[in-house]
Amino acid sequence: MRRALLALVPLIAVVFVSAREPAKPVAAASVSPAARDRGVYRLFDDAEARWVPFELTPGNQIRFTMQLDGRDRTAILDTGVSYTLLAKASPAVDTAKLVAGGSAQAIGGSVQLGWMPTRTLAIGGLARTGGGVTVTDLPAIATGSTAAVDLLVGADLLAGHALDIDYAAHRFRLIRSGRLPFKGETAPLTVSTERSVYESAATLGTRRLAPMIVDTGDGNAITFSNEAWATAKLVPRAKTSTISYGLGGAIVSDLVILDGLDIGALKAGSLEVRSLQSYFLTA
Repeated sequence: MRRALLALVPLIAVVFVSAREPAKPVAAASVSPAARDRGVYRLFDDAEARWVPFELTPGNQIRFTMQLDGRDRTAILDTGVSYTLLAKASPAVDTAKLVAGGSAQAIGGSVQLGWMPTRTLAIGGLARTGGGVTVTDLPAIATGSTAAVDLLVGADLLAGHALDIDYAAHRFRLIRSGRLPFKGETAPLTVSTERSVYESAATLGTRRLAPMIVDTGDGNAITFSNEAWATAKLVPRAKTSTISYGLGGAIVSDLVILDGLDIGALKAGSLEVRSLQSYFLTA
């Protein structure tokens, strides 16, 4: 079945051991997000025909091959990331160009970021000249397998275009915003000016929960913040606990099965829901 819009989920990621020499410490100079070169984007006229094949990781994430500075690199399609992230252990890292990029909040705590300018980047029918990527540790556990990836592709690359994910055929494409060359359930979708990620809303019974971050970085569950959980006064049939792995480390969350969650025109039946102290879903 094809999803007309993005999958609804949150990011898992995090200690990668490599045989190559570790990257040198990030330089003291820092580049703020506002000062970064955003690059020049081009969506080719035949973008709708340029499908990108992908495979699902054991964590149900979308893993594919893209081009960074003319070389093939492995990547995860992660709409929950504001800025595309390059693994510090990747051979694509040029330590001579790496500068400090501040810090960010992730599942498990705060993480330190670097920033590295890039020459070119290409995904299907989308190409970018200039710009750059954030850099931090990105271990194999992020995909639930032994194979680490080079990149998490985030909203900075995706938000200017429509994203069509064909799960049945294991392929996706980037096309002109506003185009709907497919049939499926739809839901309102915006890009947050505050968090620079995709946001929508969900309805549980008569309770509207918003904003809801739409995050393809983890295909396992919908996640409520503890505040939304308490405000909605949810009464699950049963509850257990599970562990979520984030860039900041591991965190324990509650896990339940709920009925009747609506997202736009999609009316879901029983589905798995987590609750943790995070920004992924607030009431």
